[in-house]
Amino acid sequence: MKVKQVQLCGYFVSMMLAAGLLFFLAAGLAEPFKKIVLVMNDRQVTKTASDWLLFVFLSVPAGAVWASAWLWFKGSEKRFLEIWFSKTPQPGTQVGGPAA
Repeated sequence: MKVKQVQLCGYFVSMMLAAGLLFFLAAGLAEPFKKIVLVMNDRQVTKTASDWLLFVFLSVPAGAVWASAWLWFKGSEKRFLEIWFSKTPQPGTQVGGPAA
């Protein structure tokens, strides 16, 4: 029973860390990326090839970090819920023995 509690705490902390990273990415970087996307989509502003390369090479890693954090969160959530709802054998019952 002690192992189950430790595992639950570990996966819960893992979920919270991933959620914190997702929150930081969503709240902290939403406005800067919004401005960059608006500038890159504006026809009035002249953009060089290096501007486009910089935009792509900054967007791809940011998206990859966000996607990785999301998968980390979902994986931790899945394991947490599997352990939380797993049936533990009652004291005095035989597990895996021959059927009577």
